[in-house]
Amino acid sequence: MAKGMKRSAIFALAALPIACIAAPDFAQAENVLAKSTMVSGIQSNRYEFNAPGPGTLSVTLTDMTWPERLTSLTADLYSPTSVLGKVGGDQSVNFEINSQGLFAAVIFATAGNNLGLNMGSFSVSIDYRTSAPEVPLPPAVTALLTGLALLGLARVHWASSDPAQTLSPAV
Repeated sequence: MAKGMKRSAIFALAALPIACIAAPDFAQAENVLAKSTMVSGIQSNRYEFNAPGPGTLSVTLTDMTWPERLTSLTADLYSPTSVLGKVGGDQSVNFEINSQGLFAAVIFATAGNNLGLNMGSFSVSIDYRTSAPEVPLPPAVTALLTGLALLGLARVHWASSDPAQTLSPAV
């Protein structure tokens, strides 16, 4: 085995248990709704989305001020059984949900008419983050990976010290 390959094998085997122990847990938010809509006059839009379980819905409502600012912008958020709450224009609000299901957001918008266009636009984004407890990596898995790494290091050491002692398949 070449000297450079031995070093890289030793490094890889030594890094494995360290990576397993130090690996961070990432709780990712999942975007369940992202829409941009042009408004002419007074308009309401209903958007439905699924939440896979208990968690937090982060609702962001934004007046895009194009071609002009909306005169009013609100959103009502509904669970399968009740009203979760209301969000005003250019605002982000979090809602705790206790179950999975089909949810709905109803956006009410009134276009501005300062330029005589009677038009405007908004965007809505809803992110879902689970509230399920994090499952820790069991200590036994870390111990197993460390033991395997040490066995690999011992094999590399034996192979470099005496070629006759290398592990070879029985014939």
